[in-house]
Amino acid sequence: MKRLALFALVVTAGCATVPPTNVHQPMSARPSPRMEATGGNGAIYQAGVGRPLFEDRRARYVGDTITVKITESTTASTKSNNKLDKSNTATASVTGVVKLSPSLLNQVKPDDTLFVFARSTEGSRMPLAILRKRVKDLPIQFTLDDSTAMSPAGSLSKADRVVVGARISKTGNAMPEKGDLAGSSAPVAVGARDVAIVIKDIVKQ
Repeated sequence: MKRLALFALVVTAGCATVPPTNVHQPMSARPSPRMEATGGNGAIYQAGVGRPLFEDRRARYVGDTITVKITESTTASTKSNNKLDKSNTATASVTGVVKLSPSLLNQVKPDDTLFVFARSTEGSRMPLAILRKRVKDLPIQFTLDDSTAMSPAGSLSKADRVVVGARISKTGNAMPEKGDLAGSSAPVAVGARDVAIVIKDIVKQ
């Protein structure tokens, strides 16, 4: 009887034992640690805040707004310069020679002033180009062009035809005076060469 009771106790103890399991606790994921917000203390710099004290408006961090500005500019011009300059400064000159008539040799002195000039056949009689020499330089080869112009407003290259003249002045005055000796050519085109002028006339007034 005692043996039967002992056997029953062993069987009962074996049924009460729980077998091991492959499932382990805990059954849910561990939550991330919560960041505790720090309270403001009134200071300009706050711990844990990554913004610098001074910065421009450029984006630096994830979440910053970026503005993209696209500007298109189109410029077109249909203006053209078709101006044609008909003047030719390379040929805008007159060359020639000035001589004194033998009949007037006794009326001049070597240091008397000699003017050689060209004036337009139209408009003002103001000389377009002028040279100043001495009687002792006669006979003289001359070249009148824009480099001998009296003013930029009236140059030889702007004229079509001119009269070339020569005058001897005892006073050196640029304006003609009574007693001056003078001579001139017929009208010639600007660009004329070998224009011959003989001083043979006496200015009467």
